[in-house]
Amino acid sequence: MGQKHIRVYLLVLSMLGIDGCGEKKDIIETVKAKVPVTITHPMMAPISESMILSATSSYQRKNIVSASMQGYIVRIDVAIGDHVSKGQPVFIMQTKESHALSVGNSPDSLKEFSGKIFIPASASGIVTSVMRQNGDYVQDGEQLCTIADIGSFAFVLSVPYNYNKFIKIGETSDLILPDSMRIPAHISKKLSSIDPASQTQNYLIVPTFGITIPEGVIAQVKLATNQKSHALIVPKQAVLADETMQNFWVMQVKSDSIAVKVPIEKGMETDAAVEVISPSFSPDEKFVLTGNYGMEDTAFVIIK
Repeated sequence: MGQKHIRVYLLVLSMLGIDGCGEKKDIIETVKAKVPVTITHPMMAPISESMILSATSSYQRKNIVSASMQGYIVRIDVAIGDHVSKGQPVFIMQTKESHALSVGNSPDSLKEFSGKIFIPASASGIVTSVMRQNGDYVQDGEQLCTIADIGSFAFVLSVPYNYNKFIKIGETSDLILPDSMRIPAHISKKLSSIDPASQTQNYLIVPTFGITIPEGVIAQVKLATNQKSHALIVPKQAVLADETMQNFWVMQVKSDSIAVKVPIEKGMETDAAVEVISPSFSPDEKFVLTGNYGMEDTAFVIIK
């Protein structure tokens, strides 16, 4: 080989060496790039799954105040929402004859006959409806108003029949009202009838303290369907899944600088935590909590 060819050969090798070093340097820098993460630890704690159902406020016992004669209503002393006591006058009625005398040109001696009768409340409670107005003419026995028994106030919980196994009489749960107010309550009884269309059975949920709420308010009730008092759990944010939501894993931190993918078998799940059935982890082990989205099976990390 001549000197000219040797010089060209060495020049090519030199160029290849420089390019190779540049590529190698880029690869090393890529491998060493670290993802900033925060970490969490597994822990043993109780966990439960629950379902959310709807319950509607209702008074189970209502008393009807009825007219005790034919005549005109000349005064109404109650309105919807008023609390009344048994025997309290709620309506004043006047017979047809005395009403005619009071508005006509009858002698004063006849006008002194008032013909007015007080209609009392048939029970204590809260007035939920008033069916008549002043001046109405009513028949004997016609309904005038409805008084609900405050002691019968409850929420009617409609439960799909196949969920009955999860309902226990005496169980406590919070009623969550539309304004987010929480009312402690307990399941008091199961009603005997089933709605044939929706196949739901009704239960009564009674607040643990007296409260006045209009009828028809829909509250939410969270009831446990499965629970464990001692389970291995991790924060929900630490658990990753594939597109089919069939395979789950965590990114376990090794030596404070490398995170590796560890498949897990998932158990119960809440809004905040996931039960890990297998493998078994110790409380000292570390998982990536934030920064794990889109992470490779093995990744360099830096703990923030």
